Amino acid sequence: MGIGNKIKNKARRMNALGKVRTGRMTGNSRLHAEGRTDQAMAGVRHAAELVKVAAKDAAKDVRRTLKKR
Repeated sequence: MGIGNKIKNKARRMNALGKVRTGRMTGNSRLHAEGRTDQAMAGVRHAAELVKVAAKDAAKDVRRTLKKR
């Protein structure tokens, strides 16, 4: 996961959290729901980045194993 992607995703999560809290404090259910949706999307992006990193690491391990033979 590149540093740029980490920063962008963290900013999205913080923005979503702000929407949730603002929606909750003001009683604006639409804003609260939008924030929850944004949080879920940030979580999915984060999980996708983790899968991408894991796949790259697995590919490196396979290459190392094949080189040893």
